[in-house]
Amino acid sequence: MKKILICGESFPAIVNLNTSIRFCKQKGIELDEFGQLFANIDLAKPSIAIIENTASLIQSAIAEGVRKEKTNQVLPDLEDVIDMISEGTELNNFFEEFNQSMPEADETEPAKKARSLKAKG
Repeated sequence: MKKILICGESFPAIVNLNTSIRFCKQKGIELDEFGQLFANIDLAKPSIAIIENTASLIQSAIAEGVRKEKTNQVLPDLEDVIDMISEGTELNNFFEEFNQSMPEADETEPAKKARSLKAKG
């Protein structure tokens, strides 16, 4: 589990099946469509849909983290998550967690970039 800092508050974030299901219900898609949304995203050239999907996934992971950790934290607004995405540093942490939790999936581009930055740093 990772901690994600949003608006100065640290939130637990867990990516698991519950996270995926919560995201899919929110977006009105089936679970088999989930991987397709994040397979080839490039946050260097984001679209509104990519930003919104990424923010919703992060929000779902935080909801799962809060549930599992029983912290009773109020979830951050989607706009606050989008602000965090634009800052970038916490986003790399999130995608590392995302890829670690889904070993059967191909590594996403943001996670590859995060891994390469960590190796250089």
